[in-house]
Amino acid sequence: MVAGFSVSITNGAEKFPFSSLPAASNAPLLAVILGYFTKYSSGTTNNPAAYIFRNNENLPAYLLMSVIVFLFLGLTISSEEIIIQNPEVIILADAPYGQTPEIVAARAGWNVIAAVQNGRVYPFDPFLVSVPGPRMIDGLESLAKLLHPDLFK
Repeated sequence: MVAGFSVSITNGAEKFPFSSLPAASNAPLLAVILGYFTKYSSGTTNNPAAYIFRNNENLPAYLLMSVIVFLFLGLTISSEEIIIQNPEVIILADAPYGQTPEIVAARAGWNVIAAVQNGRVYPFDPFLVSVPGPRMIDGLESLAKLLHPDLFK
């Protein structure tokens, strides 16, 4: 929230069951589990107990667990949290994948959100701002027009 103005960017994250887990209390347990499964002692001739990351045979499992960590530690947000935050504007970064303001308005409980009540749920193409290049300026201008339409009249 900046200067009394809150924005939520939805990406379908409310579909993940991990989003409602209390992240802070589970982080130490997750660290122990990940450490156990990713430890690989390849050793060297001089030091048989040495750990060499590049020789780790568990690298694919490590990458998969990294994705799980992102979900586990709360980089997703639940529907309940969005309802509590009550954003004034919602930018649909998943609009290219079929999400529409009408679908968002029909979600259970979302009818109480200020952005839904005031018709400030906007589809947006995230590729305009996620790929470095000249189009990024166009994307930022598009976002600015959505967030502050009165400045672009």
